Amino acid sequence: MSAESSSSGTEDVAMEYDSYGKTPFRALNENIRLLVSPFEELAGTATVGFVCECAREHCFATVDLSLREYGAVCSDDAHRLIFPGHEHAREEVVVLTRRYAVVKLSGE
Repeated sequence: MSAESSSSGTEDVAMEYDSYGKTPFRALNENIRLLVSPFEELAGTATVGFVCECAREHCFATVDLSLREYGAVCSDDAHRLIFPGHEHAREEVVVLTRRYAVVKLSGE
């Protein structure tokens, strides 16, 4: 796994979510899932490299999940898949593992 990040020293979010809807990276991850899903039976519990959906402008971290785990993440449109530690102050962590975290926009 790799994690590249930028820090401007401010609390602003570089990439705004589309009303906390789908991010460009969610669309990319959906395409990854579509490409890999025909091989799910062969892969078993193997993990796939998805792209971090955090709000950091220059983040291209990969997040390893099984297709089943990714399906659980994206079953709720309010949830975002992120590399652990990439959460923003406006987000609530709903799942945290060594490999990935899931966040949602918290009420302000």
